[in-house]
Amino acid sequence: MASTHTNPDDRAQPGDDPEMPRPGYAFRSPGYVSDPDGDGLFGGITATFRDGSQVTIVPRGTDEEGRQRYAYSVTQEQVPRTLAAGDDLRSGVGEPVNYRKALAAWTSFACADAEAYQATMSGDAVQEWAYQHDDELSELALDLEGQDPDAEAEQATTAAADDVAADDRCDDTDGDVTTVDSLEIEAWVREAYWSLAREPGAIVTLHDLRQALPADLPRDQVDAALTNLADHSDVHVFPTSDQRHARPQDQAAALWLGGSHDHAVTMDATQHPDRVVERLSMRDAQRATSMVAALDDQTVADVAERLGVEPCDDPQVLRQRLIDTSAANHAAWLADAQQGAEDGTLLYRADTEPEWGAGWTDDDRQAAAEAAARLQDRAATDPAWAYVRQRADRWAQPQAPVEEPVQQPAADGDVNDNHASTATGDSSADGDQAPGATQQALSADNGHDDVDGM
Repeated sequence: MASTHTNPDDRAQPGDDPEMPRPGYAFRSPGYVSDPDGDGLFGGITATFRDGSQVTIVPRGTDEEGRQRYAYSVTQEQVPRTLAAGDDLRSGVGEPVNYRKALAAWTSFACADAEAYQATMSGDAVQEWAYQHDDELSELALDLEGQDPDAEAEQATTAAADDVAADDRCDDTDGDVTTVDSLEIEAWVREAYWSLAREPGAIVTLHDLRQALPADLPRDQVDAALTNLADHSDVHVFPTSDQRHARPQDQAAALWLGGSHDHAVTMDATQHPDRVVERLSMRDAQRATSMVAALDDQTVADVAERLGVEPCDDPQVLRQRLIDTSAANHAAWLADAQQGAEDGTLLYRADTEPEWGAGWTDDDRQAAAEAAARLQDRAATDPAWAYVRQRADRWAQPQAPVEEPVQQPAADGDVNDNHASTATGDSSADGDQAPGATQQALSADNGHDDVDGM
């Protein structure tokens, strides 16, 4: 049977334990394969989600253009069924087998499905599934982005090129490098889009968009601005659906985001306050600042009211309060997520590493009970945490330590006591006797008496 190769971080992996928090992905390849990510014969990759859903990608050889072909399937465990299946995933021309990149590409399409479903709150079964798993898809995309060596090499090359370009822009007098504020670049990107789009929602390629921007803007700063804008409620960045026919200039202008390359962008005519609230309610200060900067004063007031931010007549003060509220919510969410991961990991280790738990103190056992109580609360209020309920219930009460029986040293009078116990029929003395042994001893004594009396 094929062995499973898991990614090397310390998160839960498929096959470890169904209650372990934070699912991830694993390779499907025989154990003797040294590079499971490049095994084009027997390999594949499977991503597992908290509810047991799985996305599996396997190789299907190369097409006539020299692109790797991959087949995929999406299965659901709670109501066993296959939600989707296909074989239309393709790599770039001449690229080797790379399951991480294939899964990253699929994940980007799923994220787009989730966004499409969220926009109308309707769609097919796959779009609904993607919407329900949006947070986990985002986590998976970030994990895959951090594991892609090709992306890291590309970023290193881009950074080196930007360093050279920055040197060329240095002022000969004082050596200062010309930099542009990210918010200003984001505004330029918006202006460039509307200069190219014939109507709201029109598709504009990133190649055309970059061409419409000032030529001396560094690539990394434009990419950073596009990444920020992709988080805005009215901006949608996505990959070309048929990458086999993507133009070389579109590939060169692509934005690496969420584990895949995006090639085009659309923008809505307005930003509805409700959709802004969905995005802005929990963002770090940098992302929140970017999002608030793109809002008009009336939308800022509407969003602030919905988020319960203290009103203010000064628009700039209200904007800052909105940013601070979003950043505080984000920090609290991170802290809560970290606490949940720590609680789940603690009880998982307690169940699977008995030698570790054997050395616990009373304080350790109390800490486990408190972690279990917190997980019980999560399971009762959040369906995504329902899988931890049984484990939390087991550990909700402080566990009593396992005490080894203590052997007392024999005292001088123990031998006589044992004989006395035997003589009286007490079988609880040291060296427990088999049933009937005491009765046999008494019968033997009676036999001796009969002989003596003869």
